[in-house]
Amino acid sequence: MLEGICYGLLWFIPDHWYYTPPTREVFLHYLASAIDWEVGWRPEPHELSAAGYRRAPAGESLATPCIALYGDSFTFGADVPPEFAWGNLLTARLGCRVDNYGVVGYGTDQAYLYFKHHHEHGLDQAPVVILSHLSENIVRNITQDFGLIYQTPLALKPRFVLEPSGALRLVPMPRLAPADYDAYRRDMRQFLHAEYLLPSQSVLSKRRIFFPYVITVPYLFTYKRIYASLLFYAFDVPSWFAELYDPAHPSHALQVTRDILLHFDTEARRAGKSPLIFVIPTARDLVYFQRTQQWSYTSLLNMLQDHGVFQAINLGPLLLAKVQEGDLCEYFCTNRTTRSGHFTVKGNRILAEVAWEVIERLGGLATTN
Repeated sequence: MLEGICYGLLWFIPDHWYYTPPTREVFLHYLASAIDWEVGWRPEPHELSAAGYRRAPAGESLATPCIALYGDSFTFGADVPPEFAWGNLLTARLGCRVDNYGVVGYGTDQAYLYFKHHHEHGLDQAPVVILSHLSENIVRNITQDFGLIYQTPLALKPRFVLEPSGALRLVPMPRLAPADYDAYRRDMRQFLHAEYLLPSQSVLSKRRIFFPYVITVPYLFTYKRIYASLLFYAFDVPSWFAELYDPAHPSHALQVTRDILLHFDTEARRAGKSPLIFVIPTARDLVYFQRTQQWSYTSLLNMLQDHGVFQAINLGPLLLAKVQEGDLCEYFCTNRTTRSGHFTVKGNRILAEVAWEVIERLGGLATTN
């Protein structure tokens, strides 16, 4: 009976919570793919306009951009057609072109580097620039391999680290060659020199349980993501990555994320742009707030304000105000079972409304006149 109960527990744990090392075939295919050694990866070309931003039907006849968006899949509007992505809806509402440079899977670090690339190469001409930080992206900011977080065999990326002096330093992507497969599979730390999520070192790493399940199931509770996610449904436990917003966390994820956003704000202003920072909650963040009236990422917002960045906006309360007592997953999650996934068509519409209201309230489009 105990074996059956413990085995049944496996059905509540999605595969992407476990790390799967790449096979040799996957490793070689990855190295032969179109890797961007500056930022990691870029969107599929068929999803982009000739200028490099996501296709947006509402902006096709508009020659000059007024806003540029940077961020991850929530910025891109993943899982919805281009016409329903919030960037396109914002274009229609504002009557000016919103260039969406969101890229699926990006951390805050990659989004910032993507902004720098576009600015330095004269590709982004918008006077207003918005960098969106999804709450979960804080964990992406402390890894060099996206596959250590999600069910992706191999997806390398750069990351930033804090020097002892407090300065922010960029660690470029690790350069791998086909001959490195055996060594990488044997010990990733030879190549990932600034990796916090190495399975042998971090409580955020994952390990599958196996027979006899009654003995190995307790290992689940030594891994923070699985432990916190399982308890999320029964108790007032925040999302699995919430601990990273603790200033005392040994990863320094909060301080790294803060400094990335501070650099973005400074560089955008030096370029003559008006910067905005949108902090976007996940569906679980919204559920957790409804239970406890607390946001797991409040410490980040407070730090930014302490450094004089007051145009960092928590979109959580604004999104909740739009749905009132409605079903959150109707708007903010594509997987009702785990309360996860991207925003739906309705969620993108609400996000566009909230973005428009914030921009209008802050006078963010004044520089376009």
